[in-house]
Amino acid sequence: MQHSSEFKARVALAAIRGDKTLAELSSEYGTHPNQISRWKQEALENFSKVFEGNKQTSKDLKEK
Repeated sequence: MQHSSEFKARVALAAIRGDKTLAELSSEYGTHPNQISRWKQEALENFSKVFEGNKQTSKDLKEK
């Protein structure tokens, strides 16, 4: 199943917040806990790109 970038971002952000366990998020979003962990890690690794100097790139990333 393919998920939209918006869905992945929403799930990753929920995982980053840490208010719920991976099992709870998995049940809520219908996604495997390992997938949620991967999306969380990817989000954390790429988060700083939103603030990089290239305004167009930053704008594009923010829109995603």
